[in-house]
Amino acid sequence: MRGLHKNIINIVYDEALSISEIYRRLSARGIKINRLVLTGYLRAMEELGELENVRDRNSRNAKKYIYRKKKSFYKLVGELIAELDRSDEEKNEISLYVLHKIFRRPIFRTEIRLCGFSVPSSAIKITGEERKKAYEEVRKKVDVRPREGAYLPSKDYPEEYFEITSRLITQFMEGEGL
Repeated sequence: MRGLHKNIINIVYDEALSISEIYRRLSARGIKINRLVLTGYLRAMEELGELENVRDRNSRNAKKYIYRKKKSFYKLVGELIAELDRSDEEKNEISLYVLHKIFRRPIFRTEIRLCGFSVPSSAIKITGEERKKAYEEVRKKVDVRPREGAYLPSKDYPEEYFEITSRLITQFMEGEGL
């Protein structure tokens, strides 16, 4: 059953499929699994929020599963910043500022890119012990390279920070970001 999880996600990524169809496609990939075990596995993935169960309109009994695409926290932040009526450089600065205020540490280039922005030209590059401490904190959560630059904002954007965090909280409370 090696790679079962990834194979199921690949199979139902863009198309809702019945358990029978998922079973056939797994078999075609050389993955042998008992149908009842597969059903239990699919239900567990549904309970974890990875799959969504949709009913087929043509059949009363057929359950279909499709991958539940989740937006990352960084993507959500980036989308909210992108909506602001600001220049591209200001949006770069705001993304760094908002991430820094939320995480209370220097922010790495990869994190800014995950938001869809670039490191602002005005950013303060962090080195030494402070950078090392931030790297140790983030490396298990985000794929950051060991020598990647970490930055602090040089400008404050308190109103934008308040607006972005307020909207983030609202989205999470409404279930859109989950």
